[in-house]
Amino acid sequence: MASSLSASKGRTGRRSRADEPKDSPGRALRQAVYRLVARIPRGQVATYGQLATLAGFPGRARQVGYALAGMPEDLELPWHRVINAQGKVSPRTNSKFHELQYSLLEQEGIVFVENRIDLRQYLWNPQVVGPLPGKTATAADLRARVDQAPLPVDCGRCPKQD
Repeated sequence: MASSLSASKGRTGRRSRADEPKDSPGRALRQAVYRLVARIPRGQVATYGQLATLAGFPGRARQVGYALAGMPEDLELPWHRVINAQGKVSPRTNSKFHELQYSLLEQEGIVFVENRIDLRQYLWNPQVVGPLPGKTATAADLRARVDQAPLPVDCGRCPKQD
């Protein structure tokens, strides 16, 4: 019995995502975050907290970071366009991915001043999101409206639309 349990666990000793229930909040957050990240246009950025709110999980910026850190390698999403609320690239422990992130953002024309991005200039502002006329938007309303937005045409790293 112990051997079959250990086979379903990853190298961290936790259960793998394949064992995660399809209706779990963690899975829903990851899927929503990945859909949103795919829509961030070239030359713009989003913050972890912004994505959490747009995904319908306000206050869960850290979980957005975990979702991106654990993103499957075969997903070609513009992860580098996600930064912290201070307009800075968040350094990673035991990794040089933050250096790659700086480089990728600079290649897209984003300017850093003292390692900070001017969010007034570069922050993604999806026009499809907002309260519907006459009512307050729910998290489900926001997700549905973002999901209906087209993917950016110039995003060479984004998955193809169906």
